[in-house]
Amino acid sequence: MKTKMLWGLALGAALSTAGQEAPDAKAQEVLAQARQALGGPKLDAVQALSLEGSMRRLMGSGPDAPELSGDLELAARSDRYLRLETLTPMPGMPGFTVGFGFDGEAAWSGRVGSAQAGGGHMFVVRAGGDRPGDAERTRRRVAADHARFLLATLATAPAGSELRFTYAGQAEAPEGKAHVIDVAGADGFAARLFVDQATSRPLMLSYQEVQPRVQFRQAGPGTPPPSQAAVEAATAAAAAEAPPAPVEVQLALGDWKAVDGVQLPHRFSKQVGGEVVEEWEVAKYKLNPSLKADHFKKRS
Repeated sequence: MKTKMLWGLALGAALSTAGQEAPDAKAQEVLAQARQALGGPKLDAVQALSLEGSMRRLMGSGPDAPELSGDLELAARSDRYLRLETLTPMPGMPGFTVGFGFDGEAAWSGRVGSAQAGGGHMFVVRAGGDRPGDAERTRRRVAADHARFLLATLATAPAGSELRFTYAGQAEAPEGKAHVIDVAGADGFAARLFVDQATSRPLMLSYQEVQPRVQFRQAGPGTPPPSQAAVEAATAAAAAEAPPAPVEVQLALGDWKAVDGVQLPHRFSKQVGGEVVEEWEVAKYKLNPSLKADHFKKRS
């Protein structure tokens, strides 16, 4: 995985003062321009969005840190959200699916489906991650991810989120200039949205996030897969550990392409400390797919 910074705006940015307009009015103007650039009336008609693609994640830091790769599925409406990752830990081992979502009534997070027997197995626990049974912590994490995705792709906010937008100034870097909008909401939600002045498309979203320490639990071929109770016990023990300190995350957006008249990013690059820790490559988007309410519920 590449370890160079893909965007320099956040690192070398010098923020200028805002123009003559009131900060909130300027922020709304920039957001309106972004939505127009992304599709205007066609974007306004988007009530739901889904994507399928591939992903890679660096599990740790340094040149020898292991990677996980696999498939990504994501679906979003203004009031519902689903993200599933089917990961392949290494050759000869079956994949496993983890995810989280909000089904309109409750948020959920965890492994999806049962472990597979056969060529060995592996599951991952995240120190500092969601604690089983901690519904409020899960709700906050899912809501934050939902809001960040909609801001980055559609320059809009989830239903009922009551996000506040403030124009923070202008960022300058060798790549160009960007408008900078600070976003704040309930439960301490905070992010900074960079909008390219040349194209009016979102360039990057920066925010603070706890990056849980990842622990692998592995067994060889012929070993029965762990029970759901064993997985939950290991996850609970890891989640009870003191979480790492929050770090600055930069989510860079690229490879914009038109999908039914709407511009959407086909590459997402998550960076921490100048190092790429996660990448998504989107193979397919669907606008306004038929998504029934049970699509967002946890799948057993």
